[in-house]
Amino acid sequence: MGFTEYSRKIITKTFRTQTNCQYNGKGGAMREDYKDVVYEGIAKTTKKDGQYVIDHEYVINTRLANLQSGKFQEFAKNVTLLFKMLKDWWAEKYECPWSTIAAIIFALAYFLNPFDLIPDAIPVLGLVDDAAVVAFVVGIVQKDIETYKNKMLQ
Repeated sequence: MGFTEYSRKIITKTFRTQTNCQYNGKGGAMREDYKDVVYEGIAKTTKKDGQYVIDHEYVINTRLANLQSGKFQEFAKNVTLLFKMLKDWWAEKYECPWSTIAAIIFALAYFLNPFDLIPDAIPVLGLVDDAAVVAFVVGIVQKDIETYKNKMLQ
């Protein structure tokens, strides 16, 4: 099952109830049952999902262009960094575990999906769930992010 099908499962099965996900700019808080769903989604992420994310670079950049200031500035920086990491891994310029790449793909694909927990068409609120998923993924792959920064961004 690829990301798109799995994201529908997340929405219909897990996110029917009101979420208490929060994004505080330094990391996210997420209910334990939602964390389990994110981990399950990461485990089901495929290279085909990665190709989907890579193919939608323009969409990612367009969405990020509107987030470079304000409350979502840190979120935008994280999405940008995760996408750079994915692109470098995809181009075989950087090596890291598949589990890290799968988590990154999952977070970016979730960001691309306009029909997630809170539809992205709702101004500001539509990004809260995206920010929570991205912050959670940044937290679980932090060690690989630091390694990437040290090797590739200096």
